[in-house]
Amino acid sequence: MRRLGVVLLGLLVLAACLSLLVADGSWPRDQRAAAAAIAVGWSAAGVICLRSARVFGALSVATGVCAAVCALIGAGLFLPVAVADALSILTVVTLLPAATVCFPNGPLRPVGVGALPVLAALGLVGASSGTSPWFVQTALLTVPFVVMVVLWWRIERGPLEERVSVLWFALGLGTALVVLLSLAFDNSDGPGMILQTGALIVAPASAVVGLYGPATWPVRTVLVRTASYAMTVLVTGAIFYGVAAGFQLVTGRQATIGALGGVAVVCAVLFAPLRRVLDDVSDRLMLGERADPVSAASRFAEELSHSDDPVVALRGLREVLWLPYAALSDESGPIARSGTAPPEGTYRLPLNVGDQAVASLDIGLRPGETGPAAQDRAVLRMVVPALAQAVHARALATALRESRERVVTAVEDDRRRLQHDLHDGLGPTLTGVAYASDAARNLVHSDPHEAEALLVALRSDVAAAIDDIRRLVDGLRPPVLDQVGLVPALQQHSTHLFTASGARLEVHLDVTPLPTLTAATEVAVYRIVTEALTNVARHAGSPVADVSIGALDGRLLVNVDDHGPNPEPWVPGVGLSSMRERAELLGGTFDVSDGTVRVEIPLTSS
Repeated sequence: MRRLGVVLLGLLVLAACLSLLVADGSWPRDQRAAAAAIAVGWSAAGVICLRSARVFGALSVATGVCAAVCALIGAGLFLPVAVADALSILTVVTLLPAATVCFPNGPLRPVGVGALPVLAALGLVGASSGTSPWFVQTALLTVPFVVMVVLWWRIERGPLEERVSVLWFALGLGTALVVLLSLAFDNSDGPGMILQTGALIVAPASAVVGLYGPATWPVRTVLVRTASYAMTVLVTGAIFYGVAAGFQLVTGRQATIGALGGVAVVCAVLFAPLRRVLDDVSDRLMLGERADPVSAASRFAEELSHSDDPVVALRGLREVLWLPYAALSDESGPIARSGTAPPEGTYRLPLNVGDQAVASLDIGLRPGETGPAAQDRAVLRMVVPALAQAVHARALATALRESRERVVTAVEDDRRRLQHDLHDGLGPTLTGVAYASDAARNLVHSDPHEAEALLVALRSDVAAAIDDIRRLVDGLRPPVLDQVGLVPALQQHSTHLFTASGARLEVHLDVTPLPTLTAATEVAVYRIVTEALTNVARHAGSPVADVSIGALDGRLLVNVDDHGPNPEPWVPGVGLSSMRERAELLGGTFDVSDGTVRVEIPLTSS
């Protein structure tokens, strides 16, 4: 397809050049040159854009083919000139506007679909009736109006990703229209014809830029710079000719070459500062009022420092940038919003702290915008990091509050458990011991045998109470840690683990030299590793587990890997919650993924 398009383009260029070689044709040379420029420009744009924009590309190629045929007929090479007139009307009134309406991705409902039948009807009527005055007036009023409405609708209501492309295309069309209107009364075959030919190629060239490279140059910046340079040229030209006319009016004679040269030097000196002033004026007229980046960032920082409420921060951002809408969201959903989302859509900015994406900021677009303007981007570059830090700090504060709540809940649960164990278990046992000792003392002289029996039962109750106390003490701190130490205790525990199939769980324990650990850290590591190994034995389906414990950069690193054949995320339960709470209670972190437990705990002096 691409080769066929290139061959077709070459044939059209050859036909256009051939039509210009004829000295006296049915059409004048400037009309044939215009047809040749349309043939080359639009067919080239159609071939280039055909893969990405099928409808636009096909209509552009059709426009180029018809224009080339018109140029050849206008040169008198074949067919009557009436055929060229009818075909040119069909090209200018139907095919070319239809291609414009369908740029970049087909007709946009409802205006684009409604415009195509109107253009087709005008083309058919014009091709059959010829260039009658009533048709020319109707076409001159209808076709530009339809094209302008469709382009405006695409820029204001079209998909956000298409607006920059349409703006580029509209810029090329507008430039070509201004040049062609300026040359409407120039009948020369020299510079005027060259400018006319160049203007006719600008529109298809802008379509290619809009489709493939709209982000290379910000189109709004190009618009502002083009307008400012045009106004500067007009103003300096007016100054030059005004001074020359005033000199002639005052003295009654024309200015000399030297005087005009001096005026030209003054105009040249004034050009740069005048362009800067008009550049600012163009920016304000076309893009609206914009805040100074430094002052806007300072105002936002002041707003942000007064409150940690994200709604207040978003409201402050909208005020300094005059935004219709702003919203914060993260992977869990919306965080806060301010304003109403505009129909023009929103522009998303990631909020990163380092390499971590903590949230995203959506800002509402003003009418006709496709993204933040240059000055707005300068402000956002300064305020977005501060907003990201604020959102991150808020998330950390929330996580800390939730962690404290879990710790408090865990502590209260332990206290409640101890209370129940002491009240329901050890308390009644010790009460029975007290009553039994009183009974034995009363019977020691009157009934020695009964007193002996009571003392035997009393010994059994005391032994049970000792077992309860030992169980409670083991719950607070395993005695094996004091007896043999952390690493031997883990080795002893791993020898008594069996999988669900009854096979012994083989545990590989890798411990690098560790600094002296606090009692709380030892208990936490022991409980986390034993609970993780218990989970491996019960649920992993693996006969092997690896445990590694080491210290790095002031943190204790603990990993337990089950090497399961089909790693799946572990389902949170009491065991995982207990391990997480033990790690977070010491200011550490806990993570489980792909069957691996990863724990980091800050090291403190014992």
